[in-house]
Amino acid sequence: MSHFRWDHDKQDFVAYDPHQERADRCNRPWGPIIVKDTVAYKSPLGDGVVEGRSARREHLKRNNCREVDPSEWKVQYRNPKFAAKVGKPLTEGGPVKRKEITDINLD
Repeated sequence: MSHFRWDHDKQDFVAYDPHQERADRCNRPWGPIIVKDTVAYKSPLGDGVVEGRSARREHLKRNNCREVDPSEWKVQYRNPKFAAKVGKPLTEGGPVKRKEITDINLD
């Protein structure tokens, strides 16, 4: 499949090879990336330990869950010290009380 890019000087599309362009910029051989498996963690749903990516996928499917899309998540800054440190305003509702945090049971 051909790749084209707009050339402002020629005022026309010109063909280019993105793979060769990447190889020219990179000073080392490149290819597939090997990624380590994820570290085992205790399931927040309380049904055991999840070990690895495939186990995570199965765990999500089995419990009718899914990954949260970043567009669905809004970062909330409720700790005044941390909000000041990162230069963000506090989220409406004020800081979280310590009791609310310690009431969570992950056993």
